[in-house]
Amino acid sequence: MRTPEQILGPYFPTQIKPATGGDLTTIDGGAGHAQGDVVEIVGQVLDLQGEPVPAVRILIWQANCFGRYAHPNDHTDHDRRGAALVGHLLGDRVAHLVGAHVIAKRYLVTTDPAYRSQLSRRSVETLALQGDALADDDLAALGEDPDLAAILELRRADERAKDPEARVPGLDAWSEILESLAR
Repeated sequence: MRTPEQILGPYFPTQIKPATGGDLTTIDGGAGHAQGDVVEIVGQVLDLQGEPVPAVRILIWQANCFGRYAHPNDHTDHDRRGAALVGHLLGDRVAHLVGAHVIAKRYLVTTDPAYRSQLSRRSVETLALQGDALADDDLAALGEDPDLAAILELRRADERAKDPEARVPGLDAWSEILESLAR
């Protein structure tokens, strides 16, 4: 039985044919085994009278050894994870801008009535999970950030980048901008 597609996940499996093997430390067609501790789960599913229920399917969600559930729809903390990834390469300021990715979307939805209509469908879905519009305290705190203009511009650039028809320049066109922002 597949998970209803209209319900926001993350859900496993994402592919049409679910993994049916008992060894969740491997991926079909992949090499090696997952890192971390192997946990063996043994048991029965019983009905209200204590009788075994035949032909039951059990859905198991499995986090990786870092506590993350690697799923294409898992956007939990993606702003903080992105900041951690770019910080070492592009410096603290760029990491701060990237780390404000979600709160910037919430700020723009709160302060710019037209912004919500510019969001991608998926961005609207995740906005609901992220808390939607900002409360007054959070709005005021972000309003005092000296990098507010850059935070909002990066957020708007993120939305523009989702245009499949967009034509973008090569990486060399960005080198001067990146150098000015880095460290």
